[in-house]
Amino acid sequence: ERDLAMRLREYFRYRHSVDMRVSGIVNLLQVMSPSLQREVANTTQRSWILSIGFFSNASEEFITDIALALTEDTFPGGEAIIKAGDRANKLFLPSKGVIASQGRVFVPGSVLGVDMFYLQGTRRSYIARTLTFTAVRVLTHAKMTEILKMHPDEAKQVRKRVMWHILREEILA
Repeated sequence: ERDLAMRLREYFRYRHSVDMRVSGIVNLLQVMSPSLQREVANTTQRSWILSIGFFSNASEEFITDIALALTEDTFPGGEAIIKAGDRANKLFLPSKGVIASQGRVFVPGSVLGVDMFYLQGTRRSYIARTLTFTAVRVLTHAKMTEILKMHPDEAKQVRKRVMWHILREEILA
């Protein structure tokens, strides 16, 4: 019981620090006009979204749509954020912390769950576990599909980069 109480206290302390940052932005966006929402989302999220290989060289509109589609979640250290058997319908973009999966380490700037692009609807066969308190941005397959339909040029680019990823990670590994 004491161990659980301590873990809960640490988790909520960490969650509060992340939530204050995220909820502040979300609350501000909610009271803005749609045009201002898009401008602020693009300005505050653009650089790190462009640093993700799948999205580099994308249009401003595409980047903004991605930024507005993301949600944020937090996990304590040692928790599985992907379990074997989970549906491949979410892409995880760590913003803080460290995640281990399939013999690899994922840190801010990396992408976890790329199989969402090509295995959507199937079950994942691996586990991803946090090594530290971790905050991740989450993009669902449904939102990604919606955005790709609105941006056919970026859809081609993303598909091409996913294919290269599959070649590198699955075939050449």
